[in-house]
Amino acid sequence: MPQPLETKDQVASHLAQIFDPSREYRIYRIEHGWVCSPIPTTQETATGRDIGLTKLVVDGQTGTVIQYPSWSTRMVETDYTEARRTGRPPQGAQVYPKQWQVSLERIRENAVEIEYRLTTTSRTQPPQHSEGPLVINKQSLEHRPTGTMQAMAVSRAKWRSELDGTWPEREMFEV
Repeated sequence: MPQPLETKDQVASHLAQIFDPSREYRIYRIEHGWVCSPIPTTQETATGRDIGLTKLVVDGQTGTVIQYPSWSTRMVETDYTEARRTGRPPQGAQVYPKQWQVSLERIRENAVEIEYRLTTTSRTQPPQHSEGPLVINKQSLEHRPTGTMQAMAVSRAKWRSELDGTWPEREMFEV
């Protein structure tokens, strides 16, 4: 079991290990942890990217990090506290620890499309596992089947293809 995060410095250190260590946060104590608001950089402010920054909740006992949209600190606190009290999932998305391992293995490729074997394995107990084909149109990025994991896999494969001009033979990542 991880050590509880009891101080702002511990929370800042935890976030620095997970995300960009140069990112600074305004950190507020709440009942079950901490709400963390990224402090916009000078460049973000100059380019207008300081509007709509997400908020993070760091669970004080587990270190789990939940990402919320650009809600007010009070809204985030209310949702997370209510979720913990009632047992319902928070309205934010868990970003740490990663919940899924996703792997792609190329099966075939031609000028128009590429087919991968997509394998997903959850980090939950008991683990969930799925495996199946993923066919991607290289131009439109339309893919079949459709779904959240498939869309993330398409995005990752496309990103990798832009690095060196070739679609990856194998790729593994976590979400």
